[in-house]
Amino acid sequence: MQNRLLVDGSPLGNYPLRIRIRITAERWWLANLRGRSSRYVVQTPSMAAALQHRLGLAIPVIVSPFIPQDAAPRQSPARGDEHSFDFVYVASGEAHKNHVNLLEAWRILAEHGHRPSLALTLDTGANPPLEKKIAQLVRDKQVAVSNCGALTKEQVDELYHRARALIYPSGVESLGLPLIEASRHGLPILASEKDFVRDVVTPVETFDPDSPLSIARAVMRFMGASQAPTEVGTANDFLSDVVR
Repeated sequence: MQNRLLVDGSPLGNYPLRIRIRITAERWWLANLRGRSSRYVVQTPSMAAALQHRLGLAIPVIVSPFIPQDAAPRQSPARGDEHSFDFVYVASGEAHKNHVNLLEAWRILAEHGHRPSLALTLDTGANPPLEKKIAQLVRDKQVAVSNCGALTKEQVDELYHRARALIYPSGVESLGLPLIEASRHGLPILASEKDFVRDVVTPVETFDPDSPLSIARAVMRFMGASQAPTEVGTANDFLSDVVR
């Protein structure tokens, strides 16, 4: 079982109709064939927990993570001080990858005077709304967001090497291969505070993936530019603000 959308009950409203129909059918298929399966194999403890919650705790589940043999080596190459990008997000454009909230976070950062560079790997032409959003932000807010397009394995490795950190706002994953790849390249990781993240890596900063402001604040903390908390006054302070 590698598709977490089949087991966690995530809403499908942001997906194209064809995908909504397919996932709904596969969810039905999974639930109705559970009595004919001798065991299930997943890659992470949180995926096992989600599957058992969906189908019943009594089902046999084996946790057996794996990655491609040509994944980044455990000994990451030496990293220099110069980087082409502050942040990289290696992900396709499906709704659960959460690019919309990530781009909104970059808008918030720009409004606070921060414009870190961000590299994306969206397949060119496959996500017109996202590409339009990127172009609008670059034009109106002068944000430094670049779409590198779909990349080969070698090009992704080079992108990791050129980035300062990985940001990973995905909301649903069965494993999260880029998390492992970036970790093996020695990149600090800013990621959603989700179980699947901590199954495989230890991020330096986490955030609520459903909140663009939370994402922006995590980026600012990483950059050493975090904001002070809101100062809480007294009841008299409140009254003076209200009646002045």
